[in-house]
Amino acid sequence: MVNDSVPSNDYVQLELLNQQLKELDQSIIYARDQMDHAHLAVLMLTALAKANPGDDMLIPLGNSIFAEVKAHNVKTVKFGVGAGVVVDKDLSDATSLMKGQLKELAEYQDQSSRLYDQVIQRALELQDKIEQTQKQNTE
Repeated sequence: MVNDSVPSNDYVQLELLNQQLKELDQSIIYARDQMDHAHLAVLMLTALAKANPGDDMLIPLGNSIFAEVKAHNVKTVKFGVGAGVVVDKDLSDATSLMKGQLKELAEYQDQSSRLYDQVIQRALELQDKIEQTQKQNTE
């Protein structure tokens, strides 16, 4: 409920902060999801590097679906580089790239979490200001 004694821009600013929190929350969730995928990729690349020809392996396809395959001279993997372009990468290069992505995602998540905390702090301060103004005007 909007109180006429509280400047309307405070309510607008509080709503904008609320929207920013929702967007940051979605970004943090997305980063965590991407980190999970990158971590799984690193684990699979590491397992492939250790595999001997003829070893049975389960390759995750997503949603708890796995393909049972036999390792056969695995030295390279197909790596999507964007815009539908796929290139061959040797296992160590692919692993290094995925670890780099994992590090970047962790940094992004940390930055987003810090910003989230700052926005919450600002929203709480603004909420307190609104409540104080309402309290003063009812006295």
